[in-house]
Amino acid sequence: MSGPEVDALAGRPMRADARRNRQRVFDAARALFATPDSDPSMEQIARAAGVGVGTMYRNWPSRSALVEAIYRDDLAGLTARAAQHRGEHEPWEALVRWLRDYLSHARAKRGMLTELGAAFDARPELLTESRRQVLEATAIVLAPAQRAGVVRADLTAADLVQLVRGIVLSAIVPPDRYALLLDVVLDGIRA
Repeated sequence: MSGPEVDALAGRPMRADARRNRQRVFDAARALFATPDSDPSMEQIARAAGVGVGTMYRNWPSRSALVEAIYRDDLAGLTARAAQHRGEHEPWEALVRWLRDYLSHARAKRGMLTELGAAFDARPELLTESRRQVLEATAIVLAPAQRAGVVRADLTAADLVQLVRGIVLSAIVPPDRYALLLDVVLDGIRA
């Protein structure tokens, strides 16, 4: 998780056991929401994390707040991986690895779409900020690949995000076809 870990009720730094419990909740919720057709309640998440439901509500006043926190954390991790891939790999390989990460990220959010949609409706700035972060992360790996001449020069970060996001958000594409469709996209964006 990113950001300062402060006890929401007391306003002071969290104890080590509270931080561990909070991370266990994050991990359990992530796993449950990533499961196809999953719509876990706060109680189910607490049970999967091995904590009491009070721990849940002490950290997040609602399931929507938990979903938003997970989404923000995952988005920060996705952005960090773009920079990591750029630093560790050749431009084409960095782009491919990050697009696979983005595809996995988008796929894992399918179980959160209703909650995220409500959060985006309630706070449009959250949607604007998340789009900005995804486009910036995409540019981190796209621009070097374009400079290296391995990716079409006329492709924008928004184009690329739309292509990959469209794979996951399509109601007619089964998850076992995602990797193949990403390979088709990769073939299409080569210079």
